[in-house]
Amino acid sequence: MTPLPTLRQLQYLMTLSEHQSFSKAAAALHVTQPTLSAGMRELESILDAQLVERGKRGVRLTPVGREALGRAADILDKTEALVAAVSERAKPLTGRLNVGLIPTIAPFFLPQMMFQTREAAPDLTLVVRESFSQDLVERLNMGTLDMAILALPYALGGLEHHILGADEFWLLCPPDHALANRAQISAADVSREDMLLLEDGHCLRDHVLAACPTQSGQNSGLPTAASLYTLVHLVAAGLGITLVPKMALDHGLIRGLPLVARPFKRPPPSRDIAVVWRPQAARARDAEALARALRL
Repeated sequence: MTPLPTLRQLQYLMTLSEHQSFSKAAAALHVTQPTLSAGMRELESILDAQLVERGKRGVRLTPVGREALGRAADILDKTEALVAAVSERAKPLTGRLNVGLIPTIAPFFLPQMMFQTREAAPDLTLVVRESFSQDLVERLNMGTLDMAILALPYALGGLEHHILGADEFWLLCPPDHALANRAQISAADVSREDMLLLEDGHCLRDHVLAACPTQSGQNSGLPTAASLYTLVHLVAAGLGITLVPKMALDHGLIRGLPLVARPFKRPPPSRDIAVVWRPQAARARDAEALARALRL
């Protein structure tokens, strides 16, 4: 393999060109003059060309030396940029962080999350992806996401997580429904037979089914919805009832719709909102640090 010049040798050439003196260049480089001379001879040997002319009036570059100087400057500039970029990325809570959120959390928590991130980590830029839990977990394991905001319980495998808090469920029904007149309801009051659900793939679907009594079967003739917004409009149309996260209600999910929201008796069914990351990931420490700075 053909030997290549070292960055140090290129620095020798740059400094020698600047000072036009071996003694002054050596002092600027904090090396001895023999070390500088030996380094320049080795560089000329590697390039098989004379780069400098040594004379009584000092040192000057040969034509090929000036060409080498221009290329050396470009190489050193790019190397310095590389070092700066990597060093900047290595600083905690800086650069870009790839974050995933599920659709039943993103519209309601993301604006607040962005504000809290600006407060806690002003040099951090969030690059956001919205998708189902399964896709986000797969991307975390592949390394294309740095962290995700999920709802638990959900199978996380070897992923780490930090719970931000509980998000309880409320019953949503039309105003003429039998449950609309109750100040609070119990899980036993809710039947799966008129329960409207999100489509398969939404973990909220599984959470709602887990909160409903097991003695009643789901009515397979009911429509399913692709989003919470579609779901509440189906309820408003009188097609059934559903359970929705309080987070969504607090952010105006049913504003302007003819619907009644009722809380459950204590303890209510709920989901845990959690920040999830891969412990071996390069940005695991950033994910954990940001997780502890976020709040519901």
